Formats: sequence, structure tokens, C-alpha cells
Amino acid sequence: MAKTQKADPAVNQVAEVVIASLKDAGQQQAKNNSMLETITRFVMDKAPTLGDATVDRKVNAQIPDKDTQAELKAGYMLHYGANIKKPRYFIVTANDKQYVEQVSFEEMMKHEKLEKRQLTVDGVMAMTQAELNRLKDEEPSWLSLVQELKTSFNQYASNRFGDLIKKAIELRTPADEKRQRGKTKTFVEWEELHIEAILTKAKTVRNKSVVDDTLDYDLVLRKVKAYRDAE
Repeated sequence: MAKTQKADPAVNQVAEVVIASLKDAGQQQAKNNSMLETITRFVMDKAPTLGDATVDRKVNAQIPDKDTQAELKAGYMLHYGANIKKPRYFIVTANDKQYVEQVSFEEMMKHEKLEKRQLTVDGVMAMTQAELNRLKDEEPSWLSLVQELKTSFNQYASNRFGDLIKKAIELRTPADEKRQRGKTKTFVEWEELHIEAILTKAKTVRNKSVVDDTLDYDLVLRKVKAYRDAE
């Protein structure tokens, strides 16, 4: 079975950010927030449902257009590949087919007679299912490296979409509504909120393609009506 040997120097570290002081840290944080607001407003122009609190917070609901999602993800990939998980370089030994990591592209190219491999986020994300299936059968050790990078990037992209959604909802929420949300709810308000949550959950489960046999939607409605009528 092929094995992977890592290069000695540390690789794939996030680009260093120089922070001179707490004051400087605060300034950089504020700049980043202002930039995120500007970016979010731009994306909201392209994706009208972004930040709509009445729709599901999942990416496919907030940004339903697949092309818009793909363009954003391509941008995330550029930063990720350049600053977070940079390309990794390997040679494949002739006899035992081990993947030996090299410290640089130049070092890899010195091995003229050996097979060479590059592991990049854009490369692994472009792989077809047929290619992944072949690796599963023929090169499981390389597949492990591929899947690790794919999983890492997908989580990173999911987090960045989450940043956009959170900021968009914040930008769409009127100041008076934010203040109202901050107030402590009375018991009656809390009670009604949870009743509505039960009804919403029941509707969601009822509309799913996979049937949930534990849900009796009519029974839920009767229970809610009986509870409200008892007031």
C-alpha cells in the first residue's frame, strides 16, 4: 500500500497578519467589518433573497442561483489556495509507490525520472466522481489526501457563506426591530413564539420528500387549537 511522507518544513500556514498592538487589532477588526458590509451589500444586489429572514438560512435558500454560488465559491477557492492550504508537491517512488512530499515545486522537479504529483484545492475540487472512484480502487492513500483537502475547503466555504448570510440579515434588520429583539419577552410572548415554532416545524416535516411516520399533522393542529382555546 502506498504511503505518504510529509516534507519537513511547515507548510500550509495561514498568511501572517502583523498586529502591532491592541489598538491596531481594533482598527484592523473595524476595517474588516466595514469591508464585509460593502461586500455583503454588493452580493445582496446580485442575490435578492440574501439576508431575507423569512427564508431558510441555508445557502441554497439564501442564494438559490447556482451560478452566483459558484462564482463566490471560486473566489473563496482563490484565497484558500493562496493563503490557507497552499499547493503541496510530491514525488512517487518507483518501487513501493510512496508519496514523498517535497518542500517546493523546484525540489520536486529535480527528480526527473520519478512521477510527480501536485495537490491543489482547485485540482481536487475539479475531480470527477469517476476519478475519485478510480483512486478509491487503485490509490486509496492519495484519495485520502484528496478527500481531506476537499472536506477542509468545503467547510471553509460553508463558513464564508455563513458570514455573508449573518451580515446580510444584520443589514436588513431595522434598528427598532433589533432593539425589540433585545427586550426580555413576557411569558405569553415566549409561549406564542414556541407554539409558532411547533407549527413551522410540523409544516416543514410534512413537506419533506422523505416521510416521517412520527408526524400526525392534523393531531398537531388539534393540540395547538385546544391549547389556545383553553385560555
